[in-house]
Amino acid sequence: KGMDAPQIIISLYDDLNRYVNTNLNADQMLDLAKILMQVDIDTINLITIPGEGKKIDGTYFILHDEEATLQILLDVYYTKTN
Repeated sequence: KGMDAPQIIISLYDDLNRYVNTNLNADQMLDLAKILMQVDIDTINLITIPGEGKKIDGTYFILHDEEATLQILLDVYYTKTN
């Protein structure tokens, strides 16, 4: 209660490390949290990469559909020119 985003990130860091594999350390996560606090969430567009979940050697992965992912990247980041 009464914690802001950076404090929440710090307090959850150990829990996150059990479930998330990242090369970010706590200071880097804190820096990102500070940046994200300034972002208007209504301006964020969410896109889901199509794919399927698969368990490989006891670890779950999302195997993306390469063709559909490429099309999403083209649609989002490139503009057709004549």
